[in-house]
Amino acid sequence: MRILHPIQSAVLGFILLLLPGTTHGQQLDRYGGFLDIQGKRTGFFHTERINDRWWLVTPDGHGFLGIGVNHPMTSMSVGAITFAYGGSQDEWMRDGIRKMRELGFASVWSGPYSLERIRFGNIDADLADKVYREAKIPYAIHVPLIKHQVELKPGEKRPDVFSAEYQRYVSEEVAKRVAPNQDNPWILGYYYGYGSFMREDLWINQTLSYEPGSPGRERLFDVLEQRCRGDIAKLNTVYRARFASFSDLRENGSLTYPRWISAVKAGGRPLPAQAGSSDILADAEALLGEIVERLHNVSHAEIRKQDSNHMVLGSYVKHTTYTKGIWKRIAPYIDALGPQDLSDVNPIKPSVDATGVPAMLSDQEFGNVYPLALQGNTGAPGAVPDHVDRRVLCELLPAASLATRISLACLSVRCSTISPIGGGRTTAVSQAFSISTASRTGASSKRPATRTNGSLIRFANPSTKRRSPSFTVPTLRPKPRTAVSWNSDLLC
Repeated sequence: MRILHPIQSAVLGFILLLLPGTTHGQQLDRYGGFLDIQGKRTGFFHTERINDRWWLVTPDGHGFLGIGVNHPMTSMSVGAITFAYGGSQDEWMRDGIRKMRELGFASVWSGPYSLERIRFGNIDADLADKVYREAKIPYAIHVPLIKHQVELKPGEKRPDVFSAEYQRYVSEEVAKRVAPNQDNPWILGYYYGYGSFMREDLWINQTLSYEPGSPGRERLFDVLEQRCRGDIAKLNTVYRARFASFSDLRENGSLTYPRWISAVKAGGRPLPAQAGSSDILADAEALLGEIVERLHNVSHAEIRKQDSNHMVLGSYVKHTTYTKGIWKRIAPYIDALGPQDLSDVNPIKPSVDATGVPAMLSDQEFGNVYPLALQGNTGAPGAVPDHVDRRVLCELLPAASLATRISLACLSVRCSTISPIGGGRTTAVSQAFSISTASRTGASSKRPATRTNGSLIRFANPSTKRRSPSFTVPTLRPKPRTAVSWNSDLLC
């Protein structure tokens, strides 16, 4: 029998959790772990292979399906707090947790907040920390070692992660955010940020743009010299430069990496036909890997000085940011690979196989706060200013009158699971099925599932064939059909 991948099981589990009576009788431990999935009891959440499948395991030693929510608290929630909760952030926060539990969500992978989402200062972070400590729901802690690009002020550079100044910053943040949580069994682990290392070209170029002699600049030029085996003529040919030597490059020059690097990695454009393009792409990958490995090495060492028990989750990254080579470089410093989404362009299972480290969907695979009527073929049209505006757009406007009742009021629905390698616990699905959502008009909209490869269940994604599908409300206008594509490399 074909065994369902945990991501498929999570989709099915999410649906079943919304259907009355389907979870009755399931025996769970106090953290939400399945009593019939036996692992090691360590007192902390951890990953473990049980019957040749990776599981997230609760402190009490039971397999845990981390269907979760990200970003339950954002600066866009001020209108909702004001009008729905009389201005009480405490009641808003506690009611959000109640709603999560009523819908069957088991964890919060972002923790109560990630700092880039509350950067306007209108959310009480100290209160949020207090509420979540009291709530006894599994959640992760944001240790903000990398700014999201939306947090960067005009002219602000990415940090030189090789510098003593950055080392001090990491030590201070870890002492502030890790040390107080070292004994809390409800903590899933520590992550460094969302959307980390986006715009690889800027990370490399800004590190190279520091003053001559700067640690990061020197390290990256060392890497280039090693890759060219000390032959400056080779570098000059690839980059169309005229440096007399590598010393000349270090003291007087620099290099600028092109914007197309990210687009090529994402499958959005082919490699330029210009001579040397493949070498530039390979060099950029090596330089980014050097930066990423350094950050994870330093951060892991500092966290382990304070906390030897909780998982280190590292950076949450978009699906094309890390290649298999970069995942291999940082595998010694993380307990799970944390892609925010999945794609056919840069599949994650080869990286799981190569590193021996399980993968966890850390963000936006299932769920969207926007009705599809407001999305183009490539996703959401941009940030809606406030959750009150989202209510108007999703529920009150005639154009969005079919918005689903299945929603988590004002919360972005996400799903995180552990990716397997090998077989494991069987979840049987006898027939293909549809997701049915009740509309405001009383009608029912169905999104069909398709059966491929025997017993595998896959969903056609109306938005893009590069990402796995989202569990969203029905579209209100015709969408072009796309080929069924659901990360076949991930399926067991």
